[in-house]
Amino acid sequence: MAHTSVDYQIRKGRIPVVEGKIDAEYADHIFKEKVDAKQSLRGRGQQRLGGGLPTVPAAVAPTLPDDPNDLEAIRRRVPKDYNDAAYLQAVEELLKRRAANAEAEGKLAPAEKVTRAQFELARQVRDSMLAIPSRLQDALAAETDPAQCGRLLAAEIRLALETAAKQAAALTEDMDEALEEADAAG
Repeated sequence: MAHTSVDYQIRKGRIPVVEGKIDAEYADHIFKEKVDAKQSLRGRGQQRLGGGLPTVPAAVAPTLPDDPNDLEAIRRRVPKDYNDAAYLQAVEELLKRRAANAEAEGKLAPAEKVTRAQFELARQVRDSMLAIPSRLQDALAAETDPAQCGRLLAAEIRLALETAAKQAAALTEDMDEALEEADAAG
C-alpha cells in the first residue's frame, strides 16, 4: 500500500493515530474493506466471510470506556468512522431503553420531587443554623470565659445539625413511602 493512501486515510479519520503510530492490522482491514466495497459496486466483488463490522483496532481499544453504562464517557467519544458512530448510536439507544424501563418499573424517582426535597432539606439546615445566634445571644453576652463560649456554640451547632439530620431522615422516609404508594397504584 502506498504511503499517500495511508496519509489520505489518516486525514479522513478512518485510520486512528495513537502517539504517532497506527495499527497496521487495522489499516490493512480498512484497505481491504475499501477494495471490497469498490469491487462490489462494480459487480465483481466477493462476499466477505466475516460479513459484519470490522473489529475494534488495538489502537482505538484503550479509548473505549471501562464501564459500558457510563453514558457521559460514551458521549464524549468522537466517532472515528461510520461503524464507530453506529456503535455509539446503538449504545445510546440501549441506555435510553434501560432508563425508560427503569422509569416504567418505578425504580427512578421524579427529578422534580427530588429537587424539591433537596431544597426543603437545605432550607431546614439553613434555618437551623441561622437560629443559633438568637438562641445564644443572652447566654454568650453574660459569659466571660472564652472556652465556655466555644462549648456553648459547639453544643448549639451540634443540636442544630442533629435536628436537621432527623428532619432529613423523616423527609427521606416520606419520599420512600410516596414512591411505594406510587408503585402499588401503578
